[in-house]
Parts: sequence; structure tokens; C-alpha cells
Amino acid sequence: MLFVDLALARRLELAHAWRGVEYARAQRTLHPDALIRVERVAGGYAIYAGHDSPLNKAVGLGLHGPVVNTDLESIEQFYHSCNAPPRIDLCPLADPSLLHLLTLGGYRLEQFYSVLVRALTEDVVPVSLPVEVRISQAALKEAELWIHTVAQGFGDEESPAQEALDILAPNFYSTNGTCFFAWMDSPPAVERYILTRG
Repeated sequence: MLFVDLALARRLELAHAWRGVEYARAQRTLHPDALIRVERVAGGYAIYAGHDSPLNKAVGLGLHGPVVNTDLESIEQFYHSCNAPPRIDLCPLADPSLLHLLTLGGYRLEQFYSVLVRALTEDVVPVSLPVEVRISQAALKEAELWIHTVAQGFGDEESPAQEALDILAPNFYSTNGTCFFAWMDSPPAVERYILTRG
């Protein structure tokens, strides 16, 4: 069993944060006139990737030491300048000062999520795919197909709304993302996987 200590938590949280940073950079390239901002704060990043983006949050805070009141004020000013509410991903292994400040500031818990980790060892036996399934990395010319396929999977709709396509597009164009298709016969069957270096 893999024990998640502070060092591993830092790697996981900062990889997650950096994924958001690269998403925001891709969003800025796709929409140069949109308000897109990233700011380093309290060892992590405050990210604003556009109006109502699910990535609008601060990630990776308090993993390199205490968080002080001015850090929280900076985050609040950052999101206020973007006309968005401040949202913070809180790692359980973050310095306790962060939770203390959030409690004093009247923040409330919105949701839990888990990050699953597995150590890759030399004795892992690869599983063969069924003969009718083929995996391929999405090429640049397949961007529209990939974005549309993933949007169908998230929304369970044959013709996804443009808003859903716009939210997913930066995932394809991010420099630290690698996108895949799973094919069964002709159309792509499922999913996308985003691999993050870190």
C-alpha cells in the first residue's frame, strides 16, 4: 500500500495545479480577448480561466509552510478583480494555518474528491485489449473530433452545446496534456485521458 506523505502530496497537488495553469494558458491562446489570469500564491496558484470556468480556483496552497492572512487576502483580491467568488482546493496535508484562516474567513466546504495513486513497478503485467478495441493518440487534425467525443461523454448528448465544447477545448491544446481515443469499429468509443508531467 502506498503511503501519501507531504512530499507525495506536494507532487500530486502541484501537478494538479500546473494542469490548471496550462489549461488557462491554452484558453488564453484560443480566446486572446478573454480575461484569463494566473497568479502564484502561498506555494500554489490562483487560476482564472474565464467566466464560470470549473478551473477558477486556487490550488496547491500551504504545502510548503504556513499560509498567512495576506495570502488569503491576495487570493480574494485576485478573484474579486475577475468578478468571481474565491474558491480553494484544500489538501488535507496542507499546513493547518490554511484551514484556520479559511474557518475565520467564513469559507464553507463545497465537496470532497479523491486522487487515486498507484506506484508503477517493473512486475506490472499489461492487460491485452480486446481485439475490437484500438487506442490511438489524437492528432492535431482530430482536435474537433476529440473535443466533440469527450463532450458527448460528459453530457450524454449527440450534439453537445457550444459552451461544453469551449470548456473542453483547452484540454486538447494544453502543452502538458496528451489526448487519446479508444476506437471500437469506426467511431471513437469513449473517453479521454489527460496525462500530466510532474
